[in-house]
Amino acid sequence: MIAEFSAALSSAKAVADIIAAGKGVIDQAKLASAVMDLNSKLLDTQGAAMRIQNESATLQARVHELERAANERSAWTAEAAQYTQTQISSGLFAYVPNDAPAGSAYMGLPKYCCACFEAGGKALLQQEHVTEGRMLALVCPNKHPRLVFRYAVNRPRPVHRRW
Repeated sequence: MIAEFSAALSSAKAVADIIAAGKGVIDQAKLASAVMDLNSKLLDTQGAAMRIQNESATLQARVHELERAANERSAWTAEAAQYTQTQISSGLFAYVPNDAPAGSAYMGLPKYCCACFEAGGKALLQQEHVTEGRMLALVCPNKHPRLVFRYAVNRPRPVHRRW
């Protein structure tokens, strides 16, 4: 962009020099040559200005794209803070809401796939029954591995001490 700007300035200076030289020219051939040279320099200046404008528009579009991505990222960060990765069964983890009441079973809570959540999206795990072995499975709609388990862990209850 700096090179194009420099070229535009040098072309403008050349135009000014040609005009200054044309004041003293009486010969028509020299005047016609000077006018053609002037037109050539004006076209060069116009081309450099258009290249600068195109590059500026490209940079502005990139800035807007980055601002949009930053806004989306900050919105996702705020939303992700409302969930905690929690062990829902022995060795199985999922993201559950932070505001779930203490002591409630994880079975009644919405659970989100860890892989999808960490990639910046929420995929609600769907529960299905496994026919053999009387087990349950949580299935990610984005085709991540199934989470198969026998029972869910209850959320810890707050300890109330009696003195």
